[in-house]
This record gives sequence, C-alpha cells and structure tokens, in this order.
Amino acid sequence: MSNLSELLPAGGAAKEFEPTASGTLLSGQAVILNSNGTVSSATAAAASMGTSADLGTSYKAGWESGACYHTTNNSTIVAFTNSANGYYPTTAVCTLSGTTVTMNTPVVINSNNCITVKCAYDVTQNTVVFFYKYNGSGNYLKVRAASVSGTSFTFGSEVSAFAGAAYATRKGDMCNLDDSKVAICWGESNLGPAVQVVSISGTTLTLGSHQGVSSGSSVTMRMASGKKGELLCMIGFHTSNDLQFVAATVSGTTLTVGTVTTVSGTGTSKRHDLASGFWNGYASPESTYIAAYHPPGGASGLTAARLITVSGTTLTLNTEATLTVDAEYSDTAMGWSSNGTQALYYYRPLSANTRGQVTEINYAGTTIAEGSTIIVGVGNYSRFAASYDQVAKKSIIIYKEGSNSDVAGVNVHTASSTDVEAFVGFTADAIASGASGVVNPEGGVATIPLSYIAATGGTITTDGDYKVHSFTSSGTFQITTKAGNPTLEILQIAGGGGGGRRRGGGGGAGGYVNESGVTASVASYAVTVGAGGTGAPESSGSGTNGGTSSIGSLVTASVGGGAGGGDSHGANGGSGGGGQGLTAGGNGGTATAGQGYAGITGSNLSYGGGGGGSSAIGGSNNGGQGTASSITGSAVTRAGGGGGWDNGAGYGGGGAGSSGGGVAGNATANTGSGGGGGGDDLAGGSGGSGIVIVRYKFQDSGLTPNSTYYVQNDGSIALTAASPEVKAGKALSTTSILLKG
Repeated sequence: MSNLSELLPAGGAAKEFEPTASGTLLSGQAVILNSNGTVSSATAAAASMGTSADLGTSYKAGWESGACYHTTNNSTIVAFTNSANGYYPTTAVCTLSGTTVTMNTPVVINSNNCITVKCAYDVTQNTVVFFYKYNGSGNYLKVRAASVSGTSFTFGSEVSAFAGAAYATRKGDMCNLDDSKVAICWGESNLGPAVQVVSISGTTLTLGSHQGVSSGSSVTMRMASGKKGELLCMIGFHTSNDLQFVAATVSGTTLTVGTVTTVSGTGTSKRHDLASGFWNGYASPESTYIAAYHPPGGASGLTAARLITVSGTTLTLNTEATLTVDAEYSDTAMGWSSNGTQALYYYRPLSANTRGQVTEINYAGTTIAEGSTIIVGVGNYSRFAASYDQVAKKSIIIYKEGSNSDVAGVNVHTASSTDVEAFVGFTADAIASGASGVVNPEGGVATIPLSYIAATGGTITTDGDYKVHSFTSSGTFQITTKAGNPTLEILQIAGGGGGGRRRGGGGGAGGYVNESGVTASVASYAVTVGAGGTGAPESSGSGTNGGTSSIGSLVTASVGGGAGGGDSHGANGGSGGGGQGLTAGGNGGTATAGQGYAGITGSNLSYGGGGGGSSAIGGSNNGGQGTASSITGSAVTRAGGGGGWDNGAGYGGGGAGSSGGGVAGNATANTGSGGGGGGDDLAGGSGGSGIVIVRYKFQDSGLTPNSTYYVQNDGSIALTAASPEVKAGKALSTTSILLKG
C-alpha cells in the first residue's frame, strides 16, 4: 500500500485498516504512512534554513540567476553571471547532504558579458538547457544544452534565440514544457513580449518560431508550466499601469496563445514571479499556479498573491490576497515546497533590506493563505533563484550575498510540517509500538499553523503561552519565525531624570510607552535602553535628562525624564523634573504628551518640587506615581517621579529627596524612575535606567495534541462546531492543527 486511494472501496466510503505502529500511538492520534507500510505519529515542524555555502570571491552573483533540479543526477544545477569573471554565465552542480549544500567547482557556459542566465532540466533527454542574454556584443539571446555526469558538464553548440536579433535589457525566463521541450521568453522583441519553444535531442537544440503573447514594451516577464504542453506568462510593463497574465498551449513547436487578462492599477508593477508544483513532482492538481507580485501602483513593499487556474488557453484569476510580505524591488523568486499546495516566495524585505527572507504561500481550493516566514540569512541578499530537490523534499536556492563581496551563495530550505503528505488518518484506539491497530482513514489534509512568533534577544522568560524578552541594556530583538498574524505587546521606558542639587527638585520619570497589538515582520529591530540621568553635582551645575529608549520603529520612542531643578527650573522630558526650592521656587518641567506628567513647582525654602510620574503628577515635594504592568507575568510598578528636597517620597523605584542635609536617593536601575532632589550644597540622586520589554504568544496550551478542534473563518479555534466553521481537525502540537479533508 502506497497511498490512501488503496483503502477506498469502489463507489464507497473509506474503510478502516490495521497497520503496524512505529512508536507508541495514542487513541485518536493523527498518523502518517511510512514507506515500509507502518504508521507513525504525524508531527508539525517549523520551517528552517540549512547551512549557507559559497566558493569565495572568485565566484560572484552579478545579475539574474537560475536553478533547476536534475532528477537523474539527484543534484541541483545553479547558474549565475559571475561578476568576478567578466559577468560570464557560469554553472555548477550542487549536492545536498541533510541540510548542507555543497557547490562544486563552477564552469563557464559562454565567455561573454551577460545580464541573465536561466536553466531548466528535461528528464526525457536527461539534459539541462541554459538561456542567457549578452550585455553588449550584439545583445543577443542564446541557448545551450549540456549533459551532466556527477559534477561535470558536456556542452552542445550554442544556438541563437528569437531569430538572432538584438534585444533591450529586460528580463526573461524559461520553464519545462513537454517531453524533450522547454520554453523561453523575453520581455522585449520585435513582437513585444514573446515566447519560443526549444526542442531538445541530446545536447542539440532546435528552435521554433518565436511568438508574441502581448504587445508593448515590458520590463519583466516570468513564466511557469503547470501541465505538459501548457504555460502561463506574467508580464510587467514600465510604460503602462498593467500587470498581464496570458496562457498558451503548444503543439510541436507552435504556440496557441489565449486572451490577455490584465490587473490594472495607478502605476507600474515593480516585481513579480509565479510557480506551479507540477514539474516539482506534484502531478496533481495540474494547471494550478501561485503568483506573487507588487500590485500596479501599490505602495512600496506591498505584495499580493493569487491562485491562477488554466484550462487550455483560458485562465482564471482567483481572489487576490494581500500578504504581510514587504518585498523590495531586487529580484524575487518563487519556488515550491514539500507540500504540494505550498509555494515559497524568496525576497529581500523593504523594512530590513540587509537580509533575505522566505514566506510560505499556501492554497486550499482557490483561497491563498500566508504561512510562516523565516530569515534566509543576514547579508543584503538578492538575485534569488530556487529549485526543488524531489528526493530530499527541500528547496535549494542561489542568491547574491551583497554584504559578503557579492559572492554567489547557496542554501537549503525545509518547509514547515513536511510529513503531511503521508497523512492517512487517525487511530481508533491506542496502539503499542510494533503492534497492529485500527486506523480510520481521512482524505486530503492541510496543516494550519496558529499565530505564533519565535524570536531572540534580551533575557527571555516564559509566562504560560507567552515569551517575554526583557532588555535592561541595548541590544537586538530578532523575529526569526512568524506564522499567521501574531502581534506583540511592548513596554518601553526611557531613562529617568537626575535630581537637582541644593534644595533641588526630583527627577521626572522616563517616557512610558505601553502598546498592544503591534505588528512586526521577520526582521531584526535595534533596541536602545536609555541611561538614567546623572544627579546635579553638589558644587554647581545641573543634572541631566534620562536617555531615550526605542525598539526600531515599532512604537514611538520614549523620551528621557526631565532633570530636577537645582540652579534652575525643572527640565522638560518624558515626565517633567520638579523645580528647585531654594529661592522663589523653580517651575516644574513639562511632560511629553501620552508619556508622563509634569513636575511640581518648588516652594521657596520649603521644598523642592516632586518629579512627574508616568501615571500622575506629584504632590508638593513627593514624586508622581509610577505605572504597574504585568507584562512579565507579575505586576511591577516603574517610571515614578523622584522626590524633591525636603524628604519628598519617590515612587515606582524613584529616589527619595534628601532630608535636611541628608543624601538624596538614587532611583532603582531599569525602572526609568527619577532621582531624588539634594539638600543644601548636596548632589541630587541619579535617575534609573530605562527598560524595553516585548511579549508575544509562542504557543496555545489550550490546544491538547490529538484532540479535535474547529477552525473558524476568522482563524479562531473553537472546541465545538460553530458558524461559520471552516473545518474540523486534530491538534498536532500547541502551534498547529491538522485539518481533515
């Protein structure tokens, strides 16, 4: 038995079967069918990247790259224009061991400066075909075939494409098409955007007549095939506000082109790509494509996706889905994953353009759903091309690593929940390892990850289903994985102001910012924790305001607390410093709107004003109250005002004002509270340093693995069926549910 269909009686419903368990299985457990006929527990694994590899600065990725999987050689062929060697189109065999890719010694395809090189593998002829464009030297488009044995290439003769004419610097593509055929396209020819069929016999290539598929001057053309003899083109223009799709079929080397379908906007579409799982080993469903693109005229970084189905030369654009992806304009790439209904979109994010990312794009029926996003690597990645290893069931990519001298790097992506294809059903009862037991079959499935985040940085603690990252000093908060639409809670407090001297006012609390529902991308965010302000020295001069705290641009920066007045008025800040009480009394400083309260004005020879707190203004020489937060799981009060002279109380960790000739109190570190005001000829107390705390959900312990739940249209999970219910399913873990078909 190799698949679920063998369990189904003709014309009837699914029947139970009794396989042997590999490992102990619980009652009602989701199981997968192993290659030896046993069943084992289905698991949900997070997406991950392998170990990046390159061959140093002798091999650099210049312009557009290509990649394809060689089934006979069980290897991935990559191609790139080597900017370290005249931008010559260059190719190499990449082999995979576990999650480590090895790029073997590259060879030159052609000794001309080129701006693009693509490749496709034809299993019938066991041949790789390369498609490249000269940059200068006539601007010709060329194709060349090669056989591959181990890590060696044997090339056939180069052939001119598109009638040997010179073409503008645009972007093209190539794809598998049929037995012994591939197709190539280019965005600018004497026929406008055009396609040409290439017939293969060993390493000998014969080209049919090229045929226009649209009109106008396009800048980027992408193409994929979702069935033998079928292709779908995606065309972006630099002179019109359109993104076009057109399907075609082939007979021999002749194309029959369908009607162009246009997505219009208010400007140009900057980048796009599409893919199908058909040539990646997924024969069904045929004629189904996923496209990701920048909507014409959309805001920078805006990305959308659609499922597209084709019948003959007729295509259907299904509902557009807006993604959280913020792809920059550098070359993106669409690949496929180990899930037959999941594409992988590789890109450089606009919000963090010093790294590469990959986002899973899933479909069910005609609906697109965004999956998890992970970082490919930190290093100004661009010029992506992707292939799919059908044996290892992993995606292999090549890219330009801009922060590492533009070297051509390769890596491997393992998709989340890689074993769902083998899912066969749920156990009727518990089964001991090695024993036989009843399994009730189910139909097709999809694993949906719940909203969760994985991240690094700061001191990490756990509070139930939440992770809490506390930064007591500056650092980096890095989201490494995001699934669904999770949000953050952020508490951000600036450094408290220092206290004033000589009957001084108390320091104001650092600006207090606490926001929930904050959305964030897979990226790194610089965290700055403001230092506490210094107290005024006893001899002369003033104290200092606290330092600003921030976490990227996720929330408004917190302003440092104002220093307490000594020789002058209290300083303005997140919360204002209290005024001095030596002479006629100094005014209290003002606060930043929404972050704190003003300081109190000092009273002549009676007291120094209390510093403003984050939740209230002070009273006479007492500091203002701080704010309690349970973001870490326990209530802690922070960001209180420092007490002014004479004996004013500090709150929330704020320093107390000096009593008579006593010493002023320093604020507690990482509370962002103000320092106390000093007495006669005595220094003020130091303000407390700030803090940044991030809280997010990383699991849902309410989900009990192997229990049944109901997924609603809004993505919420219910214990009982409700309207509108999407599907019922079994929880695999605390972060995903396996849906019954």
